[in-house]
Amino acid sequence: MSEIRFGEFEIDPDSIPNPPQVQTGTPLVFEIEAATRKEVVKEDTGKTVWVELQCRPVEQPEALLYASLFVTERFLGKPHKSWKNFLVTMGLDPKTTNAASLVRTRFKGVAGEDRKSDDSRIILVKVLGPAY
Repeated sequence: MSEIRFGEFEIDPDSIPNPPQVQTGTPLVFEIEAATRKEVVKEDTGKTVWVELQCRPVEQPEALLYASLFVTERFLGKPHKSWKNFLVTMGLDPKTTNAASLVRTRFKGVAGEDRKSDDSRIILVKVLGPAY
């Protein structure tokens, strides 16, 4: 048992529980707990704007899922990546809907492993539409 030191405390890394994972591969109903607009400006790429969603599966209240929806025009992708296409899929108007108004909104989606990441994070891979 190798312990690591945090300030004055020694902690066994095995004693830190892993957070519950969202079920993958099957359609679930998610509720948006937080939606925050973010922005960064870089010299080489310009301005990038996105909305970070913190979602909780209704049937797995102990698990969390995070998603980033890109607002900038250069990303016109699928609804699980594009702010505009997410809103259109949900039946909302992209010109009048802001991030804060999505809190407590429910949608149907599918979670899966992030194939681009080495740490096998669970991400949103498909948005199916609103959940009533």
